[in-house]
Amino acid sequence: MKKTTTLLASILICISSYAQVNSSLNNTKIKAINDKVMMTGGEVLNHLLVSQNPTTAAIPNAKTANLNETVMGNSTYDLQSNACVQDRIIMHNDGSISAAWTMSQQYNTTWPDRGTGYNYYDYTSGAWDTNPITRLENSRCGWPSLLVTGSGKEVSITHNTDNGYVAITHRPTVGSGTWTENIISSQDSSGVYRDMIWNRSAVGGLNNETIHMIAVTASSNFAGLPFNGLDGALVYYRSQDEGVTWDKMDVSLPSLDTTNFTGMSGDVYSIDAKGETVVIAYFADWGDSFILKSDDNGDNWT
Repeated sequence: MKKTTTLLASILICISSYAQVNSSLNNTKIKAINDKVMMTGGEVLNHLLVSQNPTTAAIPNAKTANLNETVMGNSTYDLQSNACVQDRIIMHNDGSISAAWTMSQQYNTTWPDRGTGYNYYDYTSGAWDTNPITRLENSRCGWPSLLVTGSGKEVSITHNTDNGYVAITHRPTVGSGTWTENIISSQDSSGVYRDMIWNRSAVGGLNNETIHMIAVTASSNFAGLPFNGLDGALVYYRSQDEGVTWDKMDVSLPSLDTTNFTGMSGDVYSIDAKGETVVIAYFADWGDSFILKSDDNGDNWT
């Protein structure tokens, strides 16, 4: 009987204690709900702020940027890339801007007027030129890379799938002057241009006079022939005189061969250069991502 009484007393004490604790927790929860401060989203959250960047804080007369949309051109051809995009906008040292895109003004499924749409923003006047309605090139092109070389030469490099070559359109001065088009693709032994598609280009060299370019040879899907056993091969081109002549053409770079690939797709690669350093990045859908790098302006690659 004594053991039973003691057990009952212990149970009653536990129940009483739990009720007191539970009541205390409930009161705390109710108090927390009643005291909750509702956030509107416009508050300054001091616990999330960090010290101001001393570099930007020291800029005199700094202004808050006003982001306004400006139409600088239009296109009925919507496919600007199959994957990544080339460099197509350049801000110059004086604040002016050059921009390019693949453009057409026709509503059909062939877009025979397709080519490079180009516009220029003059920083002094604070305005873009008239929206373009005609391409830079003489014939149907697409996929422009926009460049400026060391001498101030403005360059657009595109592919021309109708005629099977890559074209370079250029003028001696940024923002003004007449554009001139030249062919930069190589020819096979019969004099036929090898089809090159989806090019990427970058400017480098000690004086920014070198143009580095990569492109894919046309695969069987585009009636192309295998190149070094690859059904679509990524190859390298180089000009050291701002696109006048090309001393490296159709170069197969290390590892881009049949030991690792059966072929390459379009627009799954990028290229950039600074001084004598050139880097190509490759990122296929299901393969490894990697880079190829040259420290001697494209002579040797690892």
